[in-house]
Amino acid sequence: MKDNRAIAGRTVLVAGAGGGIGEALCAAMRGAGAARVLRGVRTPTGQADELPLDLGDAASLRTAADRLAGSIDILVNAAGVNAGAGIFDLDALANARREIDANYFGALALLHAFAPAMARRGHGCIVHVVSVLAHVALPAMGSYCASKAAMHSLTQAARAELAPRGVRVIGSYPPVVDTRMSAGVTGAKLSPDDVAADVVRALLAGDDETWPGAAGALHAALLQDPPAVVRQIGQRLPVDAGVLTSTQAG
Repeated sequence: MKDNRAIAGRTVLVAGAGGGIGEALCAAMRGAGAARVLRGVRTPTGQADELPLDLGDAASLRTAADRLAGSIDILVNAAGVNAGAGIFDLDALANARREIDANYFGALALLHAFAPAMARRGHGCIVHVVSVLAHVALPAMGSYCASKAAMHSLTQAARAELAPRGVRVIGSYPPVVDTRMSAGVTGAKLSPDDVAADVVRALLAGDDETWPGAAGALHAALLQDPPAVVRQIGQRLPVDAGVLTSTQAG
């Protein structure tokens, strides 16, 4: 059985490689000695390392898996959608469906496409870039948090089912990261490079979960006094938030 803590010499597929975290992960995997890093993107630009990969398109996933599932040693899911809205905004239901489709069902579809081949070979590693907000809801983007909580539960379930077959599943739970998705968010942000470096560290160390940057302190606080953290985060609702606008509109 291969060492599931190794990156050097392995073939890596990063889904969501067109985003800031995905791009940083590709660079970090190359830097750690991966033999081949494939960039899974929804809209290819013609680069040699790109793989057309749309987690919401069954045909796209099937085509990618038919070509490559047997050769992928490390699968990283950095794809995601954040509508940046509260659960009572006017478009709340549409936003929630987009987020759950991408962040939960997309992750599940990716697992179905690539994990069985890893299980048959008896080795492999899967990394889910989740979010610390899977554990505590930020009201300004409540349905995004809910979709990431679903992804967290999926990560735990996949870890339990795949561990006896020699496949590791790692959850990465970063705080707000400095990407296009968080352009409208104020305050301190972790760099994509720091998230990627932490994923590499977790892979090499054999960790099941990793909490980079400020997420580490928040995780520790959640373990010590969850209600206090929930109250603290719950106060971060923008003054102009459209609470209950969907029910008041009529």
